[in-house]
Amino acid sequence: MIFGLGHIYQGSTFLETTGVFFITSIGAIWFAWLYIEWNNNLWVPIFLHILMNLSWGLFEVSSNALGGFYTNVFRIITIILTIIITIKYNKKNGLRINRKNLIVNNNNCY
Repeated sequence: MIFGLGHIYQGSTFLETTGVFFITSIGAIWFAWLYIEWNNNLWVPIFLHILMNLSWGLFEVSSNALGGFYTNVFRIITIILTIIITIKYNKKNGLRINRKNLIVNNNNCY
């Protein structure tokens, strides 16, 4: 939620602000998942956030985090690629977050 709140300044209307909050909150969940699956390596989500912000700035894709059609296509491709790479990276040992510990973690896998 903090990540989402950190981006709400980008919205100019209530609906736009709500959309920015939700899209960036979902991004925070994705970054958190990557952090855990890459053995608590903070550089993975930091690098991806820098890459996405760099593309945002270089190509002037949108004035806020909602983006347009091509922005969201790039975003979806990035998410799919990172999910595939993360699954392949953890293929031998399995994912640290799974359906058994998604809600309640009894294994203390952190």
